[in-house]
Amino acid sequence: MRKQAIKNNLRDPTLWLVVALACTAYFPFLFATQALYPLSTHEWDLLGNWLEPTTDAGYWDTQIYRYQTKTGRYSRTALLTTFPYWYSLTAFRLFILIDFLLIPVATWWLFRGMLPSRSATLITAMALMLYLYQLSNIYDSLLRFSCILIYHGGIMTTPVFAGLLIRQSRLPEPN
Repeated sequence: MRKQAIKNNLRDPTLWLVVALACTAYFPFLFATQALYPLSTHEWDLLGNWLEPTTDAGYWDTQIYRYQTKTGRYSRTALLTTFPYWYSLTAFRLFILIDFLLIPVATWWLFRGMLPSRSATLITAMALMLYLYQLSNIYDSLLRFSCILIYHGGIMTTPVFAGLLIRQSRLPEPN
């Protein structure tokens, strides 16, 4: 019965049309990830370690200094200060490409916990198109590395945890 439902979903022209539109809308942004390099002041500051009082400060000393002087965001500070340790242009572009691919996957995961596969795919495609449409500044919203770590982390983890909560609540004996 499940195999028949999957076959029916694959034959649905509406599903293919909406998914094709979403992919067409998303493709230029996926392509742009491979032309990116650190642009903003924040990214060059992180690479050059210009934000710290001394360049020989360790990872944990940097966490304390930044939290006390620059910002109160724990996760942002922890993630951004790893940048100089792993940075290469290829890794930078690959990280952003993976980030872009995980946004629709996380959204689909949320809707799939509530709806059948076809409906989840349709709503995910429409939500992705609406998200791209409402962007006020493409660079700041999608392509700036410091924003990706701060905001995309929330954009992806919220639907994943909500999807897990929905799946947990549907168990015969939820914890």
